[in-house]
Formats: sequence, structure tokens, C-alpha cells
Amino acid sequence: MCAACRGLPQLDPSIPRYNATGRVAALQTAAEGIVLLKNTNGVLPFDKARIRSLAVIGPTAYPAVPFGGGSVTVVPFHATSLFEGLNDDLGTDVNVLYSRGIEDLRRIADAMDFSTAASGGQRGLQAEAFDNLDLAGVPVRWRL
Repeated sequence: MCAACRGLPQLDPSIPRYNATGRVAALQTAAEGIVLLKNTNGVLPFDKARIRSLAVIGPTAYPAVPFGGGSVTVVPFHATSLFEGLNDDLGTDVNVLYSRGIEDLRRIADAMDFSTAASGGQRGLQAEAFDNLDLAGVPVRWRL
């Protein structure tokens, strides 16, 4: 497995950290990956001269999440979130606001009052995985 795939820093000095070819390829890939479902009244692309403020809402808009985990994990030299990219592009003329929109799953779980019999009724959850749809027999793995 490559070093970047394991989340290790790229230390090979023969590979430039920032290069025009790589930047153009990344930008083209991002642009071609965007899907516009509906452009009512031709509002897009935005006219920068007419925008006063813009709200960016969602848990993946900031911070940058350039990979999904597992085999798709390639850690870039620098990642720019949607919020940061819009803020950089629009400059000081547009007030770009951000809201996560939903709570982080860890915060939600921490706010719950779960307890487990296996831990003597202490705070927490016990997760069990079965190798069948009936959840019968002994779990193949479990954790607190």
C-alpha cells in the first residue's frame, strides 16, 4: 500500500508538493464531478458582483473531508473545504457564513444516557455483530 494511502506524509523530494499540472487536473476532476440537479431561473452560476452574503450549510462543508476512508483514503498535501474555497474565491466583498446544520454523531451519542449490563450498568453501549439476519447465536464480535 502506498504511503499516502496509509495517511503517511509524502516525503519524496522528487515529487513537488504543488504543481500546475496536478492543480489543473484536480480542478478539472472536481468540476466534472459536480452534478447540478436543477437551476431554477438560471440562478447559477452566481454573479459575484450581485452577492452580498452566502450561507454554506452541512457537516461536510467544513472542515475539508477529501476522502471517505478505507481504500479511498489518499491524504492530499493540502485540502480546501467548500466553505474555505468559496470564502477565498469571493473575498471580502461577500459575507460567507457557515453552519454545520446537524450535530456531530459523537456529540449526540455522548448526550444520550445509555448503560450496559456488561459494564455493570455504567454509561455506554455494547455493540454486537452477528453473521446471520436473525441475530441468533453467539455474536461474531462485540465491543463496549
